[in-house]
Amino acid sequence: MPLENVINFISFASPDVTPELFDSPQYTMAYYINSYNALAMYGVIEKGIPDGFTSFFSRAAFFKFRDVVIGGKVTNLYDFENDVIRPLNEPRADFALNCMVKDCPRLPQTPFSAKTLDDTLEQAIHEFFGNKKHFYFDDKRKRVYVSEILDFYTEGFVASGKAKDLPQYINQFLAEPIPNNYKLRFIDYDWRINAQPEQPKVSTSTNGDNTNAQQ
Repeated sequence: MPLENVINFISFASPDVTPELFDSPQYTMAYYINSYNALAMYGVIEKGIPDGFTSFFSRAAFFKFRDVVIGGKVTNLYDFENDVIRPLNEPRADFALNCMVKDCPRLPQTPFSAKTLDDTLEQAIHEFFGNKKHFYFDDKRKRVYVSEILDFYTEGFVASGKAKDLPQYINQFLAEPIPNNYKLRFIDYDWRINAQPEQPKVSTSTNGDNTNAQQ
């Protein structure tokens, strides 16, 4: 389905105005996650943002002061995330929301589905902590480094009721727990746009003629 059609659907449908389309919490959560991701993607494409959100002002302009329409209501991505999605008390959603920058959790090739939502969110969070870009140990310094996502939303992760602090929350998704004597450090968030890199062009020669071959 073309992205514009998805945006048009989001603009008039929501659990508030079309409740008949959302008969379970899983349908609601899947809709919210997919809507956030689609609106962020559309916004980046529409605005033609080449460098990302590397300053506070660029982030505020895109997430707080750029209007989006969800179920006939005008809001913004910041309020949608913090006032609508996060109060549903599903901290795993933070590992499914993608704002199109390099350090966001990976965006799946297919939308989130209500029927498989629990398994997909569980897979997403394990994949996140299995990626050294987001989480790794420094045994020499007795430190563990984790994405700033865990710093941004510490209260939500700990308030989920399954942990007293961040290390205990993270340990749920690790094969080897964080040692008690390790210090937790946050990895600076990379706010550059997650654009597909250009493939290098390799010059080849055939019978004395130079041609460029895309690798």
